[in-house]
Parts: sequence; structure tokens; C-alpha cells
Amino acid sequence: MSENENICLEGKLTVSRAGEVAARIREGLEGAAGVVLDLEGAQEIDTTLLQLICAAFFSAQKNGKTFKIKTNAVVEDGIKSAGFSMAEILAGS
Repeated sequence: MSENENICLEGKLTVSRAGEVAARIREGLEGAAGVVLDLEGAQEIDTTLLQLICAAFFSAQKNGKTFKIKTNAVVEDGIKSAGFSMAEILAGS
């Protein structure tokens, strides 16, 4: 099993891309010790994607995998606007 899988997501991260994002994260977690989710190129993020990221984080933890996230101001604003508390996830970044 390889170290961490780097997954870079750019552009609009909205419900229309949820299936794609979920599949990429799932594949990364299946074949690696963990995932580094790079969202630094995100131009928009919605609540659906934030929920998906939270679920992936907790699933990774449950299965003994690492899950780290790299954010930008857009993602951080989206987290705050949605009222999410992602401190535990962001602490690993």
C-alpha cells in the first residue's frame, strides 16, 4: 500500500461534481495509507461537497487511514458560511 494519495480538485466544487469527488476519494483511500485532498484551486464549494469531505474524513479515521486537506480562502469561507466545524479535519492540514 502506497503512502498518501494526493487528490487535487479545482474549479467549482458543487453538487454536480459530488459523484466524481466521492469516487476519487474512495479510490484514493482504497489504494493508499491515506489521502491529501488539495482544494487550493477551488473557486467555489457548496454544502454537499463539505458534507462529503466530512464523511470521507470520518470514514478514513474509522479505517485507520489518514485524511488531510489543503484549503484556500474560498473553501474556508464556505466552511464558515455553512456553519460547519471542521477544526478536526483542518488540524491535520
